[in-house]
Amino acid sequence: SHMKPKALDCCGNHSFCGMRWCDPHGESCNSCSSPEPSALLELVPQSSSCRVLNKALAVIGCELPIANQTPHRHTRAVAGESKFRGLIVSAGVMLALLAAAWFIYDYWRDHRFDEEIARAAQQHGLSPFLVKAVVWRESRFNPAARGRKGEVGLMQVMPDTAAEWARLHGRGAFDPETLTFPPVGLDIGCWCLRRALDRWSGSTPDPVPFALAEYNAGRSNALRWANGPAARDPDRFRASITYPGTRQYVRTIEERYERYKSRGRL
Repeated sequence: SHMKPKALDCCGNHSFCGMRWCDPHGESCNSCSSPEPSALLELVPQSSSCRVLNKALAVIGCELPIANQTPHRHTRAVAGESKFRGLIVSAGVMLALLAAAWFIYDYWRDHRFDEEIARAAQQHGLSPFLVKAVVWRESRFNPAARGRKGEVGLMQVMPDTAAEWARLHGRGAFDPETLTFPPVGLDIGCWCLRRALDRWSGSTPDPVPFALAEYNAGRSNALRWANGPAARDPDRFRASITYPGTRQYVRTIEERYERYKSRGRL
């Protein structure tokens, strides 16, 4: 009989000899599948020598688990992917909350002066949709808005125009700061817009672009652009406006005006 090399007696009944688990007396040998390598956990110390044993067992497909073994690379990748998905979900929730907050603010800003606009428009015989479109373009519904040339309030009325309104209505001295009060700013702004519409209503079927150009650039410029056929043709008048800012002003207000009219409410 030949001698079978024996390794460290790991479990008291078997020892490891190369590729087989052998009886200590060498009388019988069984394949690696006979003992349960996981059962050795309770008997083999978790040390560097056990790591050597674990590598040897891995050769024959019976890796011995070790408590302090470094996590597998795949496990780390899965954990990282899970964390990334969590960040994506959190970012999505934050964006949804911001979008909802902006929608609420935009709706409140767009409608907070609807009653005052409707009242001033009715008082001056104007379409509330047109007045609201002018307010949207002039101040974005900010009653404290101020322009580069001194315009004040929701409809960006010039102090000189407000003083003229006060004189014609017997109000005496007028404080421009009063234009920041929405009812006052809307009243004077609607008065200016009504006056401009009346000046053009007898000469053209659509006085709106003419009145808007006058409201923005002044009476003298509007008269200069309404020269010849342009005095009666709204399309030709729009094309004859030489100030790009005024041309855009007229176009954007008319578009907003049609939008308000099409939905049927302020």
